[in-house]
Amino acid sequence: MKTDDFLWTCKKLYLNNIHPFDFDKADTEDYLKIIEISKKIIQINGLQSFLGLLMEYQYRINFWAAFLGLEIGNPDNEEILIISGKKTIRNLCIEIVEENLNYKSSDTQRLNGLKWIEEQKNTL
Repeated sequence: MKTDDFLWTCKKLYLNNIHPFDFDKADTEDYLKIIEISKKIIQINGLQSFLGLLMEYQYRINFWAAFLGLEIGNPDNEEILIISGKKTIRNLCIEIVEENLNYKSSDTQRLNGLKWIEEQKNTL
């Protein structure tokens, strides 16, 4: 599975105004597609490789990667993200999600995201 599929799907989601934590749109074809693509990339290439997408900012790619990396990848709490050099995967992904919730997120997305962050922090 190529990461290009992930990038193009993120662009399509963005242009259709579908973002992480839009749970009311979670049954749409494209929302389901980004989840399946993420699962395949993580399964084939590994979580560390998938999280290289955190470096991409356009079309909220890093937001999707941080959210789905934790949801699907289920990293160990102490696993360091190689590209960061010192931050754990969990902490960096939570940080990216927190930052993105303050940009172009509806109140519902923000509330869903904050609840999700709290659940993630409780697993630390």
